[in-house]
Amino acid sequence: LQQEMSEPERHALRSIPSVRIITGIKDWADTANVLSKLNAVLGVDTGLLHLAGAMGVATVALIPAIPDFRWGIAEPHWYDTMRLIRQPTQGDWDAVLRCAAQWVTKARDILLNQDAA
Repeated sequence: LQQEMSEPERHALRSIPSVRIITGIKDWADTANVLSKLNAVLGVDTGLLHLAGAMGVATVALIPAIPDFRWGIAEPHWYDTMRLIRQPTQGDWDAVLRCAAQWVTKARDILLNQDAA
């Protein structure tokens, strides 16, 4: 979910079939309404990610090797449905994104199997 986009960004995103551009999101209530319709949220440490976690949406947080102190060294205890994917070393986002891609693939497969049942 991206609140503000430039026209070049909007144009580039229109070519991706899985991306839907939604307008009219003005506040946290609107954002919560959108989040309530999603199967999962994957992102960096933002207010949106915390809102998704607080709402019980399956959430994956991409966390740097040296995180904000609130993330500590273990899984967050305040959001039952949130998983952290941490950089193994500072600057290694490739490893984080590979792990995130595996998580998305597994989550997709689970959802497809539920739909088939």
